[in-house]
Order: sequence, then C-alpha cells, then structure tokens
Amino acid sequence: MASTFKYHLKCSSQEAPFDTEEAMKKLKDGNMRYLSGKAKSIGLSAERRAEVAVDQHPFAVILSCSDSRVLPEIIFDQGIGDLFVVRTSGHVAENMAIGSIEYAVEYLGVRLILVLGHKRCGVVDVTIKGGEAPGHIRDVVEAIKPAFEKVKYKQGDLLDNAIRANVKMTVQILSSSKPILAELIEDGMVRVVGGYYDLDTGAVSVIYNPRQSLRGYGVAKWRQGMTILKNIKVYTKIPGTAGILFLILAMVAGFRIWKLGSIG
Repeated sequence: MASTFKYHLKCSSQEAPFDTEEAMKKLKDGNMRYLSGKAKSIGLSAERRAEVAVDQHPFAVILSCSDSRVLPEIIFDQGIGDLFVVRTSGHVAENMAIGSIEYAVEYLGVRLILVLGHKRCGVVDVTIKGGEAPGHIRDVVEAIKPAFEKVKYKQGDLLDNAIRANVKMTVQILSSSKPILAELIEDGMVRVVGGYYDLDTGAVSVIYNPRQSLRGYGVAKWRQGMTILKNIKVYTKIPGTAGILFLILAMVAGFRIWKLGSIG
C-alpha cells in the first residue's frame, strides 16, 4: 500500500472520505434529480463558496470528455467542491490527466474514479473514419485507436461500440497505472468504474465495473467497519453492548476476507 496515501489522507482532510459505494450513490441520486427536472443546484451558495475556499473534500473524480455538452457538475447535480473533474477529448488518460487524478487520490483522499464517455463522441467518430488528423489531434486519435481496433468488426453501431470500448480501455489504463493507482485499487482503497452519458435522455449508466480482487473487497469492507466504529453517533442506533458487538463482528468478517484474499 502506498504510504504517502495514508499520510496525506490523515493530514489534508478533516472530513472522513466517502467510501466508493456511498460516492456512487451520490452520483446516481444526483443524476436522477437532473433527469426528473428536480435538480437542487446544491452547493452553489455564497456560504458553500466560503466553506470550500480554504480546503476541499470532493467525493469523486470524474474523468470525462471535453465535449461542451458533457458537464459533470450539472449531469450529477453537484456543487462547488463536490467533484474533482478532469476533462480531455475522448477522456484520454495521458500522463497529465493521470497525474491530476493521482493528486485527488493522494492528497484529497478521493476513493471513486468514474470514467465518463458519452453518446456520439466526436473525437471517437474522427478516429473510426480514419485519415490523417491535423496537429495534436493526431495524438488523441492514436490514443483512442486501440479501442476502435477491438470492435471494428463487431456487430451493431460502430461508433457506439467504439465509444464503449474506449471507456473500458481508459478504466483499464487507470487501473494498471503504477505506482499509485494500481496499488491502491489492489488494496481496496480506490475503485475505478466506467460510465456512459446519453446526450438524448441525460441518463448516466455504468457500463464497466471491474470486479474487485478478493483482497481489495475484504480491505474495503474492513475499512467501512473501522469508519463506523470511529463514528460515536452510530452507538445510539444500536443499544449498548449489542451495537458494539455488531460492529466488531462486521470488522472481523471483513478482516477474514482480506486475509483470504492475501493468500494469493
């Protein structure tokens, strides 16, 4: 496990980081508000601006396409300081983008990374049409080409297939990125998932959610138990000794799964 992560997580944030399940639920709930026309535009007040002026505690990283129609804060109905957004054409994960994500993970304690592709992505369309792309656009196209190559003979809509393959490829690139992300994902500290934004409906769906390693799953559950145990307020929900015993059993179960996963 990356030792720097534990240090920065402890020293840079006064708030307990969101676990990946809680962060994912916040994104889904926000998208549902956006779809239903009940967006709260939360976190846009002067009070919120003042609150995050000194420090920030985003609950998720969004690596999305730079497309002007794909705005994560609006799509997920989130406000100032809620999301750490990195945008590149075709959500290409090159070194600068990966470094930005590593910063959010290492220094801000973010545990969920969502790669967000979208319907009718223009730069993916340029890639599948071929030809010589001008200027630095060529670099973007070359980065996306491997995803296109995997689906160019697949049945169905070629553009949509390539977009979805590009999301999966980006998730895999981040998941294997060493030394920071790969280690934290293996240890269950961070999770990367792939999403797809439908420009027509506004809905975001999860299209690639790689299974956690057994060890990573065990560590994640063990850490959830530790977080609950540290929250004194939880004791009021389950009376006395029964509540404490319940929490201890939950932690022991997670630790046993972690040990089992560590054998391999």
